Amino acid sequence: MAKCKGCGEEIAEDVVFCPKCGVRQNSSSAREQNIDKIVANAASVTDDVSSVISDAHNLVKFGKKVGKATVKEVTEKKEGASPKSRVVAALLASFLGMIGVHSFYLGKKGTGVIHLLLTAIGIAAIALMESFDGIYVIAPIAFSINGIWSFIIAIMLLCGAGKDGDGLPVKNWS
Repeated sequence: MAKCKGCGEEIAEDVVFCPKCGVRQNSSSAREQNIDKIVANAASVTDDVSSVISDAHNLVKFGKKVGKATVKEVTEKKEGASPKSRVVAALLASFLGMIGVHSFYLGKKGTGVIHLLLTAIGIAAIALMESFDGIYVIAPIAFSINGIWSFIIAIMLLCGAGKDGDGLPVKNWS
Protein backbone atom coordinates (compact mmCIF):
# COMPACT_ATOMS: atom_id res chain seq x y z
CA MET A 1 0.00 0.00 0.00
CA ALA A 2 1.08 3.53 -0.82
CA LYS A 3 -0.09 6.96 0.28
CA CYS A 4 -1.75 9.43 -2.10
CA LYS A 5 0.35 12.50 -2.95
CA GLY A 6 -2.73 14.75 -2.78
CA CYS A 7 -4.76 13.69 0.24
CA GLY A 8 -2.58 11.15 2.05
CA GLU A 9 -5.18 8.38 1.79
CA GLU A 10 -3.83 4.81 1.55
CA ILE A 11 -4.17 3.48 -2.00
CA ALA A 12 -2.89 0.54 -4.01
CA GLU A 13 0.60 1.00 -5.48
CA ASP A 14 -0.48 0.45 -9.10
CA VAL A 15 -3.24 3.11 -9.03
CA VAL A 16 -2.69 6.01 -11.46
CA PHE A 17 -5.28 8.38 -9.95
CA CYS A 18 -6.38 8.54 -6.30
CA PRO A 19 -10.03 7.43 -6.04
CA LYS A 20 -10.70 10.01 -3.29
CA CYS A 21 -9.12 13.25 -4.58
CA GLY A 22 -8.27 12.37 -8.20
CA VAL A 23 -4.57 13.33 -8.02
CA ARG A 24 -2.27 11.51 -10.44
CA GLN A 25 0.19 9.28 -8.60
CA ASN A 26 2.78 8.65 -11.31
CA SER A 27 3.56 12.20 -12.35
CA SER A 28 6.93 12.57 -13.97
CA SER A 29 6.94 15.95 -15.75
CA ALA A 30 6.48 19.40 -14.25
CA ARG A 31 3.35 19.86 -16.40
CA GLU A 32 1.75 16.73 -14.95
CA GLN A 33 2.64 17.87 -11.44
CA ASN A 34 0.92 21.24 -12.10
CA ILE A 35 -2.13 19.41 -13.38
CA ASP A 36 -2.12 17.33 -10.21
CA LYS A 37 -2.04 20.48 -8.08
CA ILE A 38 -4.93 21.97 -10.06
CA VAL A 39 -6.99 18.80 -9.59
CA ALA A 40 -6.27 18.80 -5.86
CA ASN A 41 -7.21 22.49 -5.61
CA ALA A 42 -10.42 21.86 -7.56
CA ALA A 43 -11.41 19.22 -5.04
CA SER A 44 -10.88 21.64 -2.15
CA VAL A 45 -12.76 24.42 -3.99
CA THR A 46 -15.70 22.05 -4.48
CA ASP A 47 -15.74 21.42 -0.74
CA ASP A 48 -15.63 25.18 -0.08
CA VAL A 49 -18.51 25.84 -2.49
CA SER A 50 -20.64 23.15 -0.88
CA SER A 51 -20.00 24.67 2.56
CA VAL A 52 -20.99 28.14 1.26
CA ILE A 53 -24.20 26.69 -0.17
CA SER A 54 -24.88 24.98 3.14
CA ASP A 55 -24.33 28.26 5.01
CA ALA A 56 -26.66 30.10 2.62
CA HIS A 57 -29.31 27.43 3.16
CA ASN A 58 -29.01 27.85 6.92
CA LEU A 59 -29.29 31.64 6.62
CA VAL A 60 -32.49 31.31 4.64
CA LYS A 61 -33.85 28.61 6.93
CA PHE A 62 -33.27 30.60 10.11
CA GLY A 63 -34.75 33.90 8.91
CA LYS A 64 -31.73 35.93 7.84
CA LYS A 65 -33.31 36.16 4.39
CA VAL A 66 -36.69 34.76 3.42
CA GLY A 67 -37.30 34.71 -0.34
CA LYS A 68 -36.91 38.26 -1.59
CA ALA A 69 -37.69 39.76 1.81
CA THR A 70 -34.89 41.25 3.87
CA VAL A 71 -34.44 40.85 7.62
CA LYS A 72 -36.07 44.27 8.13
CA GLU A 73 -39.15 43.29 6.11
CA VAL A 74 -39.53 39.98 7.95
CA THR A 75 -39.22 41.77 11.32
CA GLU A 76 -41.75 44.40 10.30
CA LYS A 77 -44.21 41.76 9.13
CA LYS A 78 -43.87 40.00 12.48
CA GLU A 79 -44.54 43.30 14.24
CA GLY A 80 -47.68 43.81 12.17
CA ALA A 81 -46.49 46.60 9.86
CA SER A 82 -46.08 46.54 6.11
CA PRO A 83 -42.56 47.08 4.74
CA LYS A 84 -43.97 49.42 2.08
CA SER A 85 -43.56 53.21 2.30
CA ARG A 86 -46.58 55.43 3.01
CA VAL A 87 -45.08 58.34 1.12
CA VAL A 88 -44.29 56.32 -2.00
CA ALA A 89 -47.72 54.68 -2.01
CA ALA A 90 -49.51 58.02 -1.47
CA LEU A 91 -47.52 59.72 -4.26
CA LEU A 92 -48.22 56.84 -6.62
CA ALA A 93 -51.94 57.01 -5.75
CA SER A 94 -51.95 60.78 -6.32
CA PHE A 95 -50.13 60.88 -9.64
CA LEU A 96 -50.56 57.41 -11.17
CA GLY A 97 -53.67 56.25 -9.34
CA MET A 98 -55.77 56.16 -12.51
CA ILE A 99 -53.73 53.24 -13.81
CA GLY A 100 -53.42 51.51 -10.42
CA VAL A 101 -49.66 51.75 -9.90
CA HIS A 102 -50.12 52.29 -6.14
CA SER A 103 -52.18 49.09 -5.88
CA PHE A 104 -49.54 47.05 -7.65
CA TYR A 105 -46.88 48.62 -5.39
CA LEU A 106 -48.84 47.59 -2.29
CA GLY A 107 -49.35 44.05 -3.60
CA LYS A 108 -53.06 44.46 -4.40
CA LYS A 109 -53.06 43.09 -7.94
CA GLY A 110 -56.84 42.74 -8.20
CA THR A 111 -57.43 46.36 -7.24
CA GLY A 112 -54.73 47.46 -9.69
CA VAL A 113 -56.44 45.56 -12.49
CA ILE A 114 -59.77 47.24 -11.62
CA HIS A 115 -58.09 50.68 -11.85
CA LEU A 116 -56.67 49.72 -15.24
CA LEU A 117 -60.05 48.45 -16.46
CA LEU A 118 -61.84 51.65 -15.38
CA THR A 119 -59.26 53.71 -17.26
CA ALA A 120 -59.54 51.45 -20.33
CA ILE A 121 -63.35 51.72 -20.26
CA GLY A 122 -63.09 55.51 -20.08
CA ILE A 123 -60.65 55.66 -23.00
CA ALA A 124 -62.78 53.25 -25.05
CA ALA A 125 -65.87 55.36 -24.38
CA ILE A 126 -64.05 58.46 -25.61
CA ALA A 127 -62.88 56.61 -28.73
CA LEU A 128 -66.39 55.35 -29.49
CA MET A 129 -68.15 58.65 -28.72
CA GLU A 130 -68.70 59.55 -32.37
CA SER A 131 -70.11 56.14 -33.26
CA PHE A 132 -72.64 55.62 -30.46
CA ASP A 133 -75.11 58.06 -28.97
CA GLY A 134 -75.38 57.97 -25.20
CA ILE A 135 -71.92 56.44 -24.63
CA TYR A 136 -70.53 59.89 -23.83
CA VAL A 137 -71.64 59.56 -20.18
CA ILE A 138 -69.55 56.45 -19.58
CA ALA A 139 -66.15 58.15 -19.88
CA PRO A 140 -66.73 60.83 -17.21
CA ILE A 141 -68.30 58.28 -14.87
CA ALA A 142 -65.38 55.82 -15.21
CA PHE A 143 -62.76 58.55 -14.84
CA SER A 144 -64.58 60.15 -11.89
CA ILE A 145 -64.93 56.87 -9.99
CA ASN A 146 -61.29 56.03 -10.62
CA GLY A 147 -59.99 59.50 -9.72
CA ILE A 148 -62.03 59.87 -6.54
CA TRP A 149 -61.11 56.34 -5.48
CA SER A 150 -57.37 57.02 -6.00
CA PHE A 151 -57.63 60.35 -4.13
CA ILE A 152 -59.34 58.67 -1.15
CA ILE A 153 -56.66 55.96 -1.07
CA ALA A 154 -53.91 58.63 -1.11
CA ILE A 155 -55.55 60.40 1.85
CA MET A 156 -55.99 57.10 3.73
CA LEU A 157 -52.34 56.24 3.18
CA LEU A 158 -51.17 59.62 4.45
CA CYS A 159 -53.41 59.26 7.53
CA GLY A 160 -52.05 55.77 8.26
CA ALA A 161 -55.26 53.90 7.44
CA GLY A 162 -53.95 52.21 4.26
CA LYS A 163 -53.20 48.50 4.07
CA ASP A 164 -51.02 46.42 1.79
CA GLY A 165 -51.90 43.23 -0.08
CA ASP A 166 -51.29 41.11 3.03
CA GLY A 167 -53.71 43.22 5.09
CA LEU A 168 -50.90 44.82 7.11
CA PRO A 169 -51.15 48.55 7.84
CA VAL A 170 -48.74 50.77 5.89
CA LYS A 171 -47.06 52.67 8.75
CA ASN A 172 -43.52 53.36 7.55
CA TRP A 173 -42.76 56.83 6.19
CA SER A 174 -39.53 55.73 4.48
